[in-house]
Amino acid sequence: MTDSLAGAASKPTVAILAAGEGRRLWRNGDRVSKLGTALQQSSLGEWSLRGFTGAGLSRFLIILGSYGAAVRELYETVAHRLGCDVSFVETEDWQRGNGVSALAAARSLHAAPFILSMADHLFSPGFVGEVVRHAPAPGEVSLAVDQDIAPEVDLEDLTKVRIEGEKITAIGKELHPWDAGDTGLFYCTDGLRKGLEQAQARGLYSLSDGVRECASKGLVRALRIGPEHSWMDVDTPSDLAEAERRGFPWFADRIATPV
Repeated sequence: MTDSLAGAASKPTVAILAAGEGRRLWRNGDRVSKLGTALQQSSLGEWSLRGFTGAGLSRFLIILGSYGAAVRELYETVAHRLGCDVSFVETEDWQRGNGVSALAAARSLHAAPFILSMADHLFSPGFVGEVVRHAPAPGEVSLAVDQDIAPEVDLEDLTKVRIEGEKITAIGKELHPWDAGDTGLFYCTDGLRKGLEQAQARGLYSLSDGVRECASKGLVRALRIGPEHSWMDVDTPSDLAEAERRGFPWFADRIATPV
């Protein structure tokens, strides 16, 4: 099924990295996928797709690892409800880092450009639309960045970027000084696959490691997204409480112009 996804050229496929354990959202020691966590009368997993379907994107490739069967069932149910197409790739070495999952996605899509997101990152349709309207040049990677970080964001956990002109020159959680936050939404070409392969050949397995390889060659473009478009990373119980407090009318009601 991934071959058919890669061959459809009208709109990009969205690859969702959903392999991790999500330990910080475990409750009472229960080892379950956080994607089934209730949020706004739905689940975190469903909200992870709604920003994309609201922007007119309908093809998804879900990268599985931990809790593979449960996550597959969740997304199949959500896809049926939302009327979108979903396919899956399983990774055996997901524990090494999210770059392993990202590389599995890139290889499965056979060099076709694609959107890349984390399963626990939520985006408004308008945010997604801005990214899709700025497709990267061949060999490049575009990363949506936020220069107006909300005060409740955990800066220690935030992946940060340094920007020169329109290019990202450095990325990392420990980066200092830094210019913007990494929102976790990418528009990728096959350049990301090459960067991930180069990083992993040196024993570096995070997505940031692969992006860093691309950035060293001047191949990562910063997409500055304005504060009128919303995003959120839901990692912890406090993040979940903040998500509930904010509410998501922009997922359910504010539908972006289809891209």
